[in-house]
Amino acid sequence: MKYAFPIVIVVLVVAGLLAVLLSSKDGGAYDLSLAELLEDPSQFIGREVRVNGTIEKNSFRERKGEGDKIDIEFAINNVEGQRLLVRYHQILPDAFQEGREVIVAGKLQDANTIDCSRLTVKCPSKYKDEKTADAKKWEEYRTTFQSGERVEESRGTP
Repeated sequence: MKYAFPIVIVVLVVAGLLAVLLSSKDGGAYDLSLAELLEDPSQFIGREVRVNGTIEKNSFRERKGEGDKIDIEFAINNVEGQRLLVRYHQILPDAFQEGREVIVAGKLQDANTIDCSRLTVKCPSKYKDEKTADAKKWEEYRTTFQSGERVEESRGTP
């Protein structure tokens, strides 16, 4: 009986580790860039993947679905010009717009098509314009003071 407690602890730890390993074996999605996915898509066909891309211009179309089923197709691409067709069966997010970056998650159906179950649209940063404005101000400041041109301040006395 003096070994019963340590044996129970060891069995529980081994069972817990086994449960974690078995549950995570096929449950996760591969997080890939579009280039990584299209490099060898055959290894991901039928598996859950998550891929980033930009919604291709003029690629959006609504297909005729069965009954009230939503059936939308659009393509995503990357800067290298690689392309992936996305099939989506839900209401589009409000921020959905051609040219925006998206994260598409779903099962890869074939080498060029993903059946999307989750669609996340990346919104443009509100700080993007502020950074551009700050960069312009800094450049003006730097060039003005490097050239030696300084604006004399009036001190209020003649």
